[in-house]
Amino acid sequence: MAERALRNYNTAIVDELVAAAPPNARILDFGAGIGTLPRGMRGRGFTVDCVELDAVQRAELETDGFRCYASIADVPAGAYDYVYSSNVLEHIEDDVAALRELRRAIAPGGTLLLYVPAFNVIYTISDQMIGHHRRYTATVLRDRLELAGFAVDRIWYADFLGFFVTYAFKLLSNKMDNVNARSAGIYDRFIFPASRAIERTVRVPFGKNVYATARRSG
Repeated sequence: MAERALRNYNTAIVDELVAAAPPNARILDFGAGIGTLPRGMRGRGFTVDCVELDAVQRAELETDGFRCYASIADVPAGAYDYVYSSNVLEHIEDDVAALRELRRAIAPGGTLLLYVPAFNVIYTISDQMIGHHRRYTATVLRDRLELAGFAVDRIWYADFLGFFVTYAFKLLSNKMDNVNARSAGIYDRFIFPASRAIERTVRVPFGKNVYATARRSG
């Protein structure tokens, strides 16, 4: 699986999750998948509960000691101080309704962090095959969050060089069979670290992905 080859990429996401985590927060991962991020968070000393729709993945998470919910609707209102979600919102047709459910699960004053793919101009066959309804811009993501009742703190793009790689893939190939663990490993070993080094020194105007942090006010 390509995701397992993305060690640097996933470490960078965990770094951002840790940086945004309030002290002593009750934490929820929305769309935990195979558990890469909650395991990464646990390795940094955090306790994380999970929402995962897929029954097989949820069972594996529970076997590994995570408390899991089958749906965000099952989460008690105001139960968590910090909810994060990585590469999930784009899979949901009514993203504003999903954000409202996340807001319900967050305690007043609590924090939401989102990480989603950016820019429809680099929407590829890979997006289509894995069920992405859209990619986001910072403006669109801000609008969605505000419609759902969040107060947005910060939005920023990530993976500057990854944007160009994905655009080149779309123009030159755009074939699903070209996305594999080997190509993902090359990207993760060489391109992504260079992109992250750039982003440590300058604020990039666009990227392959976009982050947002927001608060539940009221």
